[in-house]
Formats: sequence, C-alpha cells, structure tokens
Amino acid sequence: MKLIILNDYDQASEWAAKYIRNKILLFKPGPDRYFTLGLPTGSTPLGCYKKLIEYYKNGEVSFQYVKTFNMDEYVESENTHILDGNAADLQAECETFEEKIKAAGGIQLFVGGIGPDGHIAFNEPGSSLVSRTRVKTLAKDTIMANARFFDGDLSKVPTMALTVGVGTVMDAKEVMILITGAHKAFALYKAIEEGVNHMWTVSAFQQHPQTVFVCDEDATLELRVKTVKYFKAFFEYKEDGGRFPNPPSYSVATTLPSYDEAERSKEEAAIPLVTGRVTEDDFVARDDFEDADQLRIGNDGIFMLTFFMAFLFNWIGFFLSFCLTTSAAGRYGAISGFGLSLIKWVLIVRFSTYFPGYFDGQYWLWWVFLALGFMLFIRGFVNYSRVRKLADPTYATLPRTRVLFIY
Repeated sequence: MKLIILNDYDQASEWAAKYIRNKILLFKPGPDRYFTLGLPTGSTPLGCYKKLIEYYKNGEVSFQYVKTFNMDEYVESENTHILDGNAADLQAECETFEEKIKAAGGIQLFVGGIGPDGHIAFNEPGSSLVSRTRVKTLAKDTIMANARFFDGDLSKVPTMALTVGVGTVMDAKEVMILITGAHKAFALYKAIEEGVNHMWTVSAFQQHPQTVFVCDEDATLELRVKTVKYFKAFFEYKEDGGRFPNPPSYSVATTLPSYDEAERSKEEAAIPLVTGRVTEDDFVARDDFEDADQLRIGNDGIFMLTFFMAFLFNWIGFFLSFCLTTSAAGRYGAISGFGLSLIKWVLIVRFSTYFPGYFDGQYWLWWVFLALGFMLFIRGFVNYSRVRKLADPTYATLPRTRVLFIY
C-alpha cells in the first residue's frame, strides 16, 4: 500500500492522470493486447479525466486499445462497458458484466473514488468485502451527496444502483483510489490507519498487494503526523529516482566520535555529581523544638481541621467536630468555622435573586443572624488564642470559658 500526498486537488488529479497515462504506455496495448481500465463516476475524478483528455489531444496517449468498465466514454463504444440500469433482468446484467471483465482478462488498473463514509463505488457501509457486481440500495448520505447531479432534487435521485462489488475491484491487478478534501479526511484515516472493517469498505484495500491512495493535504488532516511524514519521505525518495542519500563528506565523517570515545563519554556522564557515600549520619534529626512549639503546632492543626469542617459542612460539620474531639482547640475551631459559615450563607441569602423578600420582609432577622455569625467567628478565635499554649487544653482542665456565650 502506498499513499501519495499532493498539495491540492489539481496536483492530485494531474498525478493520477500521469499515472494512468504511464501505465498504458508501459503496457504497450495493441489489437490483440488491450489494456483494461476501471473508472469511477462522481466529481472527484473529473480533474483527472480533464488531464487525460488533454494528454489525448496532445498525442501523449491513445485509448484505441483500451477497454473501460465504467460510465464514461473515452474510447469507441464497442470498447466501453457500462452497467445498464434499465435492463429487464438486473441480476442477469450484473452477471454478464462480471463475465465481460473475465473475458477481457481482468482489469489492469481500477481507479476508484470514495465518499465521506468510506464507500467505494456504491458499496455502502456494511457491504460484504467479497461482494461481486450486484444491485445495491443506496444509503441516505449517498443520495444526498448525489443530489447535486439532479438539480438538488432528492426525489429525482435513484435509490438503487448497479455497482461493481468490493471483491470485483480487489481482483484488479492494481487499484488507485482518489481521496481529496477535508470532508473525506476521516474516511482516509479509517482506510489506512485502522484495521479492515466492512463498515468502511475502502479499508479492504489494505490487503491488496498493489494499492495506491492519492490524496491532497486537506484529506490528511485526521492522519497521524508520523504517517504523513513517512509517506511524504517515501514519495520524495521515489521522485529522486530511488537513490539512497549520499554519505557524508570526509571532513564530516572524521569528526564523528569513535566507538571507544562514545563509550568513554557515556561512562563520564554516569559519574555521580556528589562524591562520597551518603550515610544516615549526614542527616541529623532536629531536636531543638521546645515543648511549647510542639504543643502549638498540634493545637493549631486540630483547630484548623475542625474550623474547615464546620465552615465547609455548616452545622453538620459543627456537630461532627464536637463529637470527634474533646480538646478546646478542636471545639473552638468548630465554633469559629461555624460562625464564618453562617456569615457566608446569610450574605448569600441577602444578595440572592431567589430570596427577594429576605425572610418575608423581616430585615431585622437577617441582621441578627449576621451579627451572630460574626460573634461566633470572633469568639472562637479569641478563646483559642487564650488556650493554645496550655499543656492539657481539654474542657476538664480549662478555667471557666465562654463557648456559645454561656458558661
């Protein structure tokens, strides 16, 4: 599988046309040796077809001994094989079409285009990957996409079509698929970067030994960067005649480090920056903390814990703090946190659009709760500042201290 990435639609169309022209010229067709070519319909190959017409008019290629299996005429009518959608027996028409391909010796090069959903020909998502030429019901997306060929009138777009199968295209000696435009970028991603999937019928051509995907830059938007870089480098290499890069000059080559020099550099880089072995004696535990310092650290931790519990969980956190701790630091923290929480919620009610009446117009009640919150918040901090240095700050050893403004 190859991916050819060109700058835009015009370059992709020209590259595809040159590829077809060169394949015909290399094949050297004649009266008893026809080149069989499969060509798609739709708007994607139009640029390629215009270039082929240009090459034909310039005498660069002849289609005299070319047989096509398609819906477009480039050669004499007897060499053009088109599925007849008006045939009385559609199944017999499909079987006859397959027999004509076999009688022509198979298709040398099948050119295809895809839709945004990854269908090739009219093999819609869910089609069998070994299908042959058959009658196929068209998907809604395909009908809408083809409405532009029927003046935008969906009622005029056929809902069924005769199409070559995926297996029919896979039998071709070589397949070239044109994919252009950002709207087909995801389909290209599914075609080459993920596995074979019957919901994306174009992905089946990963297994074809001679598949060439031709796309523009817009169609690569969903591909991985390394995928794009790999195929671009491969294309540039082939365009350069398949030559390997020239080796560096003597002056550059002689400046490269030898194997021994490289190994020595690795060993030097592995040498630790700190000399000597680090032992436990190098880390001296600090014992210069006084008992008062340690006591304050412990009390402060308990105070902050209960403070934030009461502040975040309101009265639930307040009662939990009282149940979980018996120390004065913890309970004063709960009181102070509950006071700040009360202030928070009173202010929320005051400025909220959901409570326009402020307790049914009782403004004095709002001020009472606000004052209560401030007093609890300040009282908790003041009381804690008095007891934070006590050796055993529990309620059993405390002097009589106000808690909720009562003894």
